[in-house]
Amino acid sequence: AGLAYVLCNRKKGDNKKTDRYVSEVDGYFELCGIDTEIVRISTKDAQISERFSDEEYYEYAFERLASMGFSRELPKWLIGWMKIVPDPIVNKYPMINLHPSGPDGPRGKWEDVMWESIREGRKHVEAMIHIATPEMDRGPVLCRYDYPTSKRCNKLYEQLERRLDNGESFKDIKEGEYRTNPLLKRFRKEQQEIRENALIAVAMNMLGTGELRIDGRIIYYNGKPLPKEGLLVNNRVDDYMQMKGINLPY
Repeated sequence: AGLAYVLCNRKKGDNKKTDRYVSEVDGYFELCGIDTEIVRISTKDAQISERFSDEEYYEYAFERLASMGFSRELPKWLIGWMKIVPDPIVNKYPMINLHPSGPDGPRGKWEDVMWESIREGRKHVEAMIHIATPEMDRGPVLCRYDYPTSKRCNKLYEQLERRLDNGESFKDIKEGEYRTNPLLKRFRKEQQEIRENALIAVAMNMLGTGELRIDGRIIYYNGKPLPKEGLLVNNRVDDYMQMKGINLPY
């Protein structure tokens, strides 16, 4: 099974990083032999932003995609979308979300998820792919991973603890080093850069082979309903990374 399309809500030239990422995505799918179309329907386009509310944007986008031959019933993967989808749209269309934490982990954008994980002293990194629901970053889980943090990451935890013991406040450290803190960067690297792509590949493969099947908001694994916390797939993620020659951060 392949991806029918990739929808980007920025037009070419809106953001250099997005343009580079879309180019990389397009090249990746071409390299893998996946027939995928990149569709740009920008929320910054004056003709769109002035005409449509957030909810109407999705209806307009899906209508455009339907006119191109793509079924409205295709599950929509929210990967790097970074926008809150209105409840009526989530309830109307099947959507799958990638979230950088576990079923009971912190919610929100990745920076806040990482900081909250650090504040709680979590010594493990997680990510999950779940069915999107009106409750942000919550919903029945297809699959997920959960790994202990590396020794390098734990040493950075110790450095942060020393700073806190010396009188610095967690709030000030977060505000002053929101994206630059060494522990945050290391935590994110182990959580996302190394493993998230593998998790996406595993989930797509399992859906493509029929091992995982979605019926409404019920997920089946080999014909049996999965519990809400989903399937732990560390072994499959490890196998994928080994196949791709990706080294672990330990």
